[in-house]
Amino acid sequence: MPFFILNYLSVAFIKILNMKKIILSLSLFFASNYLFSQNIELIKGVYYANKQLYTGIYKVNYPNGSAKEQLLIKNGLLDSISFYYHENSKIKTQESYKNGLKDGKWMEWDDRGNKLSEAYYKDNLKDGRWMIWDSNGIQRYDMYYKMGIKTGKWIIWDEKGTIVTEKTF
Repeated sequence: MPFFILNYLSVAFIKILNMKKIILSLSLFFASNYLFSQNIELIKGVYYANKQLYTGIYKVNYPNGSAKEQLLIKNGLLDSISFYYHENSKIKTQESYKNGLKDGKWMEWDDRGNKLSEAYYKDNLKDGRWMIWDSNGIQRYDMYYKMGIKTGKWIIWDEKGTIVTEKTF
């Protein structure tokens, strides 16, 4: 096949790909505006839009316009990572869900951005290492769970960082 035909086909193919990207971007823009304008209701732990199970991103803002919540919902249930924010726009909590159940890493920060906790869940049960700090950044607890049961070595510190309790489960 002559070079000029290959060149022409390549340029045409790139133009088609760019047009598809533009159409997809516009579709997502209009769909997201439509979805966010819907009335989303939470009934007994399940999210509905127009009396149908909701799938999509659910956002709530504070009166000042800053984000308060950003949740990923699938078939009416929390699914994936959800974020909650302080009114000053700093992240408050990051929570992980799978089919509406707590699953994965959870973290919490104070309104100054100091990490307060890191924890793990599996199938709605505490599972893994749990760490808690005070607002001064001093670790206060180091705990372990396996499918909701206390396990391993637990350590508790006082406000000065001195170990006050060690216990093995």
